[in-house]
Amino acid sequence: MQIKVYAAIDYVDSHPSEIKVKKVFCDYCSEFQIEKLSEEAYRRTFLIRNDKNVRLTNGTFKHALYIRVSKKDLAGLKRENFDIEEEDINTNN
Repeated sequence: MQIKVYAAIDYVDSHPSEIKVKKVFCDYCSEFQIEKLSEEAYRRTFLIRNDKNVRLTNGTFKHALYIRVSKKDLAGLKRENFDIEEEDINTNN
């Protein structure tokens, strides 16, 4: 599956000042899945923020990301699965 996400990077004096995920286009995703997809879009946008083809002197660079994920993996993105992992991490410390 491909999920489209709009993101933007604000630049001030050629330095990135803010990264925003504008919209996640997924009609059948839960709120938790949309949250995780937007975190991935933020991470990918963060990685390209200093690319010479992206950087602006002042202004906002807007772009679309396409996140590819299998149906099985998307279905596995459930809050319960992440709560269990967090409990395991907390009990080990």
